[in-house]
Amino acid sequence: MSLSKDDLNRLAETLAGSSSMLADVVWSLFDYGKDDLTEDDLLELDDLVSLCETCGWWCEADEMGEDTVCRECENEA
Repeated sequence: MSLSKDDLNRLAETLAGSSSMLADVVWSLFDYGKDDLTEDDLLELDDLVSLCETCGWWCEADEMGEDTVCRECENEA
């Protein structure tokens, strides 16, 4: 199953600024599991939002620094 662009945007908007688990948000929005997302879905989602490995918050792509750390955490280091 592949998400539509609208669904991917809705997923990204829901995740951004939260520390929610991807699986929980996918379930609450679409009533199916994270494993039902395709690799393309995950790649497209990664272009919109990413999970900071340091603070555990989802950030929009332009808020990410180098690697998998948000700019806020990168600046604190």
